[in-house]
Amino acid sequence: MVCKDENGRFKQFGVTSWGLRSNDKNAPAIYVNIIFHQEWIESITGIPLT
Repeated sequence: MVCKDENGRFKQFGVTSWGLRSNDKNAPAIYVNIIFHQEWIESITGIPLT
């Protein structure tokens, strides 16, 4: 899931955990908020998310 931040820049806020169809706004989907996993993601990738 990509949204605009407070500065108008696009940032990734979540990833699809489960969904029936991709790119269908009427299909249900479950997203994971990556902010709760930010420290782990940064430690594995070596890329700061901020």
